[in-house]
Amino acid sequence: NVEAGAQGSKGGEYALRGLEVRRGGAAERAGVEAQERFARAEELERQPTGENQARARALYGEAAALFRASGLSVFEAQAISNEGRALDRTGRRDAAYALYMSALRIWERTGDAYGRLETLRQIGRLSGHLKENFSVVPDDAGFLAMSRELGDRRGIAHAMSVMSGHCRRERNLSEAAGWAERSVQLARQLGDKAMEARCLKSLCLVQGERGQYERAVLSARRMLSLYRDLSDVRGESASLGQIGSIFLAAKRYAEAIPYLSRQIELLRIHGDQTGLAEGLWGLAHVYMEMGDPEAAEMVQKQMISAYSKTAGQFDSAKWRSAYLGVWGPFGGRTRFLIGTARVVEALGNVDGLRAAAFGAQGKSGITESLSHLDPDTVLIETMTGEEGAEIWVADSGGVRAYQAPGGERLTALAQKVWNCYAARSECGPEAKELSGMLLGPAWPEIRGKRLVIAGDGILSYFPFGALPEPTGNSDAPILLRQEVVLVPSLTTMDLLRRRRGPMGPWTEARVLADPVYDAQDQRLNARAAAPPRLDQELVRAIEGGGLRLEKGAIPRLWNSGAEVEGLFERLPAQVERAAYSGFDATREALLKPIPRGSILHIATHGIVNEDDPELSGLVLALWNRDGRPVDGYVPIRDLASMNFPARLVVLSACQTACGRQYFGLGAFSLASEFLRTGAQTVVASSWKVNDAATAELMKLFYRHLMSDGEMRVPKALRAAQLEMRGKAQWSQPYYWAAFSAYGEWR
Repeated sequence: NVEAGAQGSKGGEYALRGLEVRRGGAAERAGVEAQERFARAEELERQPTGENQARARALYGEAAALFRASGLSVFEAQAISNEGRALDRTGRRDAAYALYMSALRIWERTGDAYGRLETLRQIGRLSGHLKENFSVVPDDAGFLAMSRELGDRRGIAHAMSVMSGHCRRERNLSEAAGWAERSVQLARQLGDKAMEARCLKSLCLVQGERGQYERAVLSARRMLSLYRDLSDVRGESASLGQIGSIFLAAKRYAEAIPYLSRQIELLRIHGDQTGLAEGLWGLAHVYMEMGDPEAAEMVQKQMISAYSKTAGQFDSAKWRSAYLGVWGPFGGRTRFLIGTARVVEALGNVDGLRAAAFGAQGKSGITESLSHLDPDTVLIETMTGEEGAEIWVADSGGVRAYQAPGGERLTALAQKVWNCYAARSECGPEAKELSGMLLGPAWPEIRGKRLVIAGDGILSYFPFGALPEPTGNSDAPILLRQEVVLVPSLTTMDLLRRRRGPMGPWTEARVLADPVYDAQDQRLNARAAAPPRLDQELVRAIEGGGLRLEKGAIPRLWNSGAEVEGLFERLPAQVERAAYSGFDATREALLKPIPRGSILHIATHGIVNEDDPELSGLVLALWNRDGRPVDGYVPIRDLASMNFPARLVVLSACQTACGRQYFGLGAFSLASEFLRTGAQTVVASSWKVNDAATAELMKLFYRHLMSDGEMRVPKALRAAQLEMRGKAQWSQPYYWAAFSAYGEWR
């Protein structure tokens, strides 16, 4: 008879028979060595110092490689998953996700349902931290059904605890309490102390939200006792933080301090920078509520340092944005600074955060960046949140801060007006209200000046030029009086200028337009009977991006070739011309090195995939001259490693300025990626543009840009948009306002 090896798993009866004894070969020796390293890593994990965790991660990686060499796939998957867990605990959740996915593929290949379920739980937990809806992860009810199907009672307890969290977020606290209580009962029946502690966390969260603070403290103290019995230092620190949070909610501030302080001590010991930042935020909140701004200030600075240290580890802009998009701590710090009349420092707090999320490297303070604003330029920066919206207006005369009522109201109103513009609908009163909220308080100071706007959320790609003036009875758009330029942040632009240096004169104009997408395209000599299946990555991008297919194929952009009529003929003679159209508008033509000072014009289909922002991209030629399909999709992640030191990039495609919105930050978009990889200015679109109108706008834009060798991109774009607006068939904002200038305005 074999006893169950883990709490809640099944025992059974097995007959064991010895067959032979032989000397192990290389594979067997590798397996033994792998087991030794795996065991050592587990031992180090139980001693959670930063050094031990780093060594444990390395040992799990070595063990995984040895298990692979010995053909022990199941053990390889467990080692990979444990390595991911170790990285996860340090805040490197991007790397953890990649490892979890590797383990998941092995579990699925070997048919190990238990391993697959546990790894899916790990990935599901990451989804909240990384602001990502992973398609492989079932919903909360799905986890419960899977656990029941496998007869995994431990998994059932965990799934019921998760269901409690789901109901709590839906504000169904009575049902949430029921799920939590049942999960605790089941964990106790199993005698699984670790699972009971996890389930108690769900229970005390519900109790706290119901105002049952004494009961919540009892649950959290039971949780603390269990973790101490298990010598689980991480669990102990989480329990201490939970007790401190309950006392904070109950306004028993003095009682919260020792628990939060001890939690912070433990988090420092085991090197959890993410947990440390969250713990410091809780303690800073206590001091603010107690009316001790000096203590709050000291802790807030430590909090920002801990967040920034973890953010600096992320290579991907997407994951960095997801991590820094935890706006609560930064929003609290910003409101604290405004409340103590430190308006410039508050702006620097927000602006610097956006520079960090963007990945702009170097040192530049907000004071220095503000000094580069000329007298005719005004910065407007926004920070929206549940408690309201902060709006800064900065120029050569100083910085002012205003508060708009209700951040959610402002965001919803901006979305409604954006929808109206994109759908050719009327929304005059709403647009006027939005303009008043954003620009009204400072309008006398900013009227007629160039507006450089660093917005968050939808405001990072909103067509501000289409908004009516905020005061008076006129509905004339503000573009009539002034230029509008969008930037990630003022500090970001300062740092990008230093990295990029002066661009100099135009050197090359490279155009990619009118690619061949379809097997039925008349440019193909031998057209296929039916369109082939598209590349799977492109299919995934389209499914999440809303690009409409026509008879299973991507539709041709008939007018895209006409967009640059007049560009080449107006270019100075010394500027190189490189035109790629049809079969030649390829991925390779886009990605090959481009000289500094170039114009890069891309007239193609753009895809915005908000499910996986790194899948957003540009669709180029999918067929070659020989009638064979080729890889023509360029997702954002492929652009990230490139260098595009262009003076101007024009993304003449749909929604190239749009992307997933990270809380407190801008959108993760193609426009921002080209800025990040070296472009001086990017012209990009906010919605699905009209093919013919775009061709007309681009012809006008290049005519104005090249009419004067020193004309700036924002000025030329404004002139083209005003000319478009003056034509009856193009007068609605839908036709002329979709494109904005991003980046340099000088």
